[in-house]
Amino acid sequence: MVLNSQDTKTLEKSLRILKPGGIAVSISGPPTGAFARELGLPWYVRLATTLLSFGIRR
Repeated sequence: MVLNSQDTKTLEKSLRILKPGGIAVSISGPPTGAFARELGLPWYVRLATTLLSFGIRR
């Protein structure tokens, strides 16, 4: 398990050492489209947040 409270660069490093099936929890980094949807934000904001968080979610 990885608990991240740092920047995206640190999270990326942490994900590289995470075992398959491991869990990563981050309280920082870009918001996701799901987060924007939960807030009821417009479609274009959901799209933007999805694109911004794509690299880290991948």
